[in-house]
Amino acid sequence: MKNNTTNSSRRPRRPIDRMAVRAALIVNLRLDQDDPRQLDNRAWEYINSAKIIRGKVLKGLANRALYYKLLAMITAATMLLSEDGARQLRAACFRLGVTARGETPLLRLALKAFGPYDYTRPERRRSADKRLSRDFHALEFATRQGVIPTRLIRFFGTPGNGLDECSRGKLLNTRSHISSGDLMVAGTPSILNRTRSLKSGDQFIAVVRFTGSRFEFNGVRFDPAEVAAIASFAVQLRERKKAGLV
Repeated sequence: MKNNTTNSSRRPRRPIDRMAVRAALIVNLRLDQDDPRQLDNRAWEYINSAKIIRGKVLKGLANRALYYKLLAMITAATMLLSEDGARQLRAACFRLGVTARGETPLLRLALKAFGPYDYTRPERRRSADKRLSRDFHALEFATRQGVIPTRLIRFFGTPGNGLDECSRGKLLNTRSHISSGDLMVAGTPSILNRTRSLKSGDQFIAVVRFTGSRFEFNGVRFDPAEVAAIASFAVQLRERKKAGLV
């Protein structure tokens, strides 16, 4: 007798908007999305740390987790940067000799400039290009799955979710790696009493953390674009849960 049960791992996964992932990353890092200088500073901290890790990788002193950490830092940096910060990073990549064809994504440029690829020897360039392409597509795929950069190490380290699988768009392990435990869409009187600037009908996102014995109120996001992005992320995640995809 034929089994008609649908395997949830084979169902198509609806891509999650990049801006929703960016908003979740900003909240996860406890940054102010309205402060581009703060976002740019954190992004450049990641780039500077990536340079150090890159050196270890190229010397063969890094394990797989450190390789993933390097990719995660570069991804987080390109995601956090403001428009002006992105232009500066693109210029920095060009100064390092990285060339671009047309509108090359910033992530791809940054990976080539600061990633774990050895372009110093001609015989290694082809191999470096292949790994760069694999890693870029794997990172893009992970982002469409809603994985924020700070959780990429765990994500790629899960059997079935490696760089090779993700670069081909084949997620073999369908467990959720998106945690929304620190996010809460709130509109309770206790929170409203602490937000003086709200007007009737305004929408907002309240960040609340459960400490084990009580809830701590950690701030509010008022920006309409960010509120819409996080709300869209929540809706998509709920739909995936209903469909049995997570």
